[in-house]
Amino acid sequence: MVKLVLLAMAISPWVHADEAASIALPFESAFATYQAYKDEAIGDWREANRVVDHVGGWRVYAKEARQPDDAHAGHGGRQ
Repeated sequence: MVKLVLLAMAISPWVHADEAASIALPFESAFATYQAYKDEAIGDWREANRVVDHVGGWRVYAKEARQPDDAHAGHGGRQ
């Protein structure tokens, strides 16, 4: 029985080769929507520090990083 299944699996690519040749597959180049890298303007680091201080400092960002993602909530896994 196993030999029969293996034989069928080995032959099946050639059995359907004519059908596969007539199917048109869509193709879109990965470079069709490519956007080149552009430098961003450098911001004022003093203003960035003020924003972080206003938000609550680095501890707030650390707390946010420890929060579970909603996409993975309920999976029950432990980290």
